[in-house]
Amino acid sequence: SGTREEGESCKTSRSEDRSDSRNLGTMNFILRSFLVISFSVIVSTFYFDWLMIFKQKMVSSRIFQVFTQHQPEYGLPFTAHYTVVSERKVRVAKGEEVKTEQTAGKMCDRRVTLTRLDPRLSYPTLPPGLLMLETSGSATLTPRQACTIESGASKSGMVVNLVMTSSILDLSDNTTCHLFTAISNINFFTINITTVAEGTILEQFFKDDLLNKSAYKVEHTADVLRLLLVYTYGGLYMDLDYVVL
Repeated sequence: SGTREEGESCKTSRSEDRSDSRNLGTMNFILRSFLVISFSVIVSTFYFDWLMIFKQKMVSSRIFQVFTQHQPEYGLPFTAHYTVVSERKVRVAKGEEVKTEQTAGKMCDRRVTLTRLDPRLSYPTLPPGLLMLETSGSATLTPRQACTIESGASKSGMVVNLVMTSSILDLSDNTTCHLFTAISNINFFTINITTVAEGTILEQFFKDDLLNKSAYKVEHTADVLRLLLVYTYGGLYMDLDYVVL
């Protein structure tokens, strides 16, 4: 009888030990989980606080840059003056020159003879870059055309080759003078369409009376000439009513 009571006492003791061990393990698990969750909350709070401070600094820095910027990022650094009238204005046809007021001084009181492109000669040639055409015969460029050319020269990272059907460039126009004198990576060329088309499948197109009689001669000439110049010299063509950002 004494032996049975001692055995039952040992079993009870071992059972209590296992129960205590499980309770201790559960407490350890709860404690570790609490520490991990607390640490995660602290880290997350610190991260989002730091992120908000960083964003505020970035916004403040951007606002400071905007308000302290002296030079415009885009556009031409001069004013184009126009006369506003009350009556309805007739739309100006392409090829008709509308000059902006000349404010640049004596250096712009002149005309420049442009270099002529001739595919029969090895020089001059078009360097790789953007190709733009002015086929109305005008010796000046409009502010709208100038914005395209200026944006291409400053934002594309390429040379801009402007090919004109006019043989001269009239610098007494503010817009035209600025492009010619202030921006270095713009090349100005003139072209004789008949010479360029000679010996190609487009030669007869430019000689045809249908083109000369067309109400859209300037547009049709530009459409075909761009293909001919890209085929002959290469490059990336762009109209004069686009803006490069």
